[in-house]
Amino acid sequence: MNPTLFIFWAGLFACTSCAHLHESRDFYAGVGASTLPNMGFSALYGQVVEHNGPFDRSLAVEVDATVQPWDDEDIAADGNPPAGQWTQFRVGLNHVAIEKNRRNNLRWGLTWGRAGEDPNLFDDAGDYFGVFGAWSQESRWGPGWLGGLEFSLAVMGLEGGGEPMLLPQIRWQVLALP
Repeated sequence: MNPTLFIFWAGLFACTSCAHLHESRDFYAGVGASTLPNMGFSALYGQVVEHNGPFDRSLAVEVDATVQPWDDEDIAADGNPPAGQWTQFRVGLNHVAIEKNRRNNLRWGLTWGRAGEDPNLFDDAGDYFGVFGAWSQESRWGPGWLGGLEFSLAVMGLEGGGEPMLLPQIRWQVLALP
């Protein structure tokens, strides 16, 4: 079995195993628009695994997927060839600090991505594996709804060797808290 896929599935299994630690009200899900290296959308699922009530902090395990099928060539021709699709999965932890009407999030974990032909920001098409860190702030929009901007940076290397590369990403997301 491919080592990257093994690590991804092992992480996914660990996340779903944590889903039984607390009542169902301790999960959240979200969708969002994602940019860099291409443009697309993302989906996220989080399961709270630890509360620190007096300080309004929590720790959650998250899984998210990003698909970016559109290149900037679809909007404005800059002379470069259109980039192939970018697909990415992340498994990690989210340290949440809750204020009155917003959440500050610090996310980190493992990431895997697949760059299509003529990729943006990467030299070669193929599978990439690495680590990521992200910061976001989400504002409360009403009962059970949050939205905000996330900035992330991943260090990823092409499977089978190659120089590690930096991947900055920006995501606007909406989260539902049942």
